[in-house]
Amino acid sequence: MDLNNIQDQLNTEFAKSDTRIVFWFDDKGEYEDEISELQLYNAKLHILDGTNWFYSKWLLNESDTENKYLVYAPFPKPSDAEKKIVKNSLSLLKNAFDGKGEREQMRNYRCRETAETIKT
Repeated sequence: MDLNNIQDQLNTEFAKSDTRIVFWFDDKGEYEDEISELQLYNAKLHILDGTNWFYSKWLLNESDTENKYLVYAPFPKPSDAEKKIVKNSLSLLKNAFDGKGEREQMRNYRCRETAETIKT
């Protein structure tokens, strides 16, 4: 499918009032070089790179809860086992930062996140 058709479909989806986040897992990374050319009229682009899971969670759920996002991942969708590891890691991280200054701590922590924290 060409990028213009994808762009049209995404803009149609984001025009819906109940759509805030669309995840796109590009198994082979076919559109990785072109993704920044998308013209999304009502959404921002956020690219997963395999190491920014914590930051992405913070961005979408804490920092910017108003805007719509296309979350593009130039790799296959994680398996159920990998998703469970990520979810558990994110929960542990959230629990560690409960209390005063949580958002500031999350911002500081995202600078130190590594891919090893989510790999099996």
